[in-house]
Amino acid sequence: MSEGELQISLPTMGAPAPEPKAEAAAESVKAAAETVVNDAPPEPKVQVTPTPEPKAAAEPKKVEPKSMSEKIMEELEAVQKERERLSELTDRHLRRERLEYLRRIGAKPGVSDTDLLKLAPDADTTTPEGKAQIDAWRMQSPVFFNERSMQNAPDPAEISKGYKTSEFGTFNQGTALKILQKMTGSKS
Repeated sequence: MSEGELQISLPTMGAPAPEPKAEAAAESVKAAAETVVNDAPPEPKVQVTPTPEPKAAAEPKKVEPKSMSEKIMEELEAVQKERERLSELTDRHLRRERLEYLRRIGAKPGVSDTDLLKLAPDADTTTPEGKAQIDAWRMQSPVFFNERSMQNAPDPAEISKGYKTSEFGTFNQGTALKILQKMTGSKS
C-alpha cells in the first residue's frame, strides 16, 4: 500500500463489529502520538565554520628607547629610595643597641645619649668584635663610666652563714657560698 491510498475494512460476517468507544480511543491515541511527534523540538542545526588559518607570529610592539630608559630610571630611583629607607632603619636599630650596651656596662647617667653615641666608636654591639671595640674604648675613656669596684662588697662567707639547709638537703650553706662567690667573683 502506498501512502496516498486509503484502506477501509468492512466487517465480516461472524466477526463482531468494533465498538464505537474502541474506535474513538484508538483515534485519540493516534492523535496524541502525532502531537508528541509534532511537538518534539527540532533537531539543532549544526553549522560548521572553517577554522581560520594561523596567523604569523605577532610582531612585538616597538618600544621607544627613550620610554624604556625612563622606566628603568624610575625603577632605579624607587629601589634607591627603598635602600635608603632600610639603611636608615638599620642604622637606627644599631645606634639603639650600641646605646643600650654602653648603659649596661656602666656609662654615667650624666653623659647624654647623643654625646655618648658621638664619643663611642661606631661598632655593632650585636657581634663579639663590636663589643670588644666598645670595651677597649671604655678602658681608654674611664671618665665616661662608673667605677665598677667591688672593694666594699661583703664577704660571701659572711653572707652565707645565715642560710639553713633546705628540707631535702639540696640547698645549704655551701651552695649559697658557691652562688655568692660566682656573683661577686671572689674566691674566699
